Amino acid sequence: MMSAIDRIRTALVRYKGFAPLDISESPPSLQDASFALVAHYFGVPVVVVALAADQLSLADLERAAQDYWLLLRDARRRAPPGPGGVRQITGQLWLFHSDRCPPGRLAAVRRLKRLRLVPPVYLLPWVFDLREGRVQRHRGLPFMRWPGIEFLTAELRAGERAA
Repeated sequence: MMSAIDRIRTALVRYKGFAPLDISESPPSLQDASFALVAHYFGVPVVVVALAADQLSLADLERAAQDYWLLLRDARRRAPPGPGGVRQITGQLWLFHSDRCPPGRLAAVRRLKRLRLVPPVYLLPWVFDLREGRVQRHRGLPFMRWPGIEFLTAELRAGERAA
């Protein structure tokens, strides 16, 4: 049976137009990513990097977020011009937990969010609770919800229906 992480990756490629992204040259903190995908949403590149977060300390997560932020800032320079001719990029760091993410850890994960408005670069952390079948996205600006919590939650819970 396909794991929830594999099911989500497959659904993103099949239904949301994502394509695999090679991050083999990335810093060590991102080398063990479950997957890395890229798609364009209204002309803006959206890069998703997914990490199995159960065994990662908060320091590991902070290092991964910082390394990812630096990669995004560099990638923005090469991104095609988007709306209004502005080069921008959005990165989503998806953290998968096999058990419920404790509230203190969830608060720390939410602080991994990084924003730079000019030029626009965003790093948005999302938490996936595999046991409860829940997805929690970043709070506040930007209000990007794509590829959709409902879509992701349905894919996350699809394994429960198949079992």
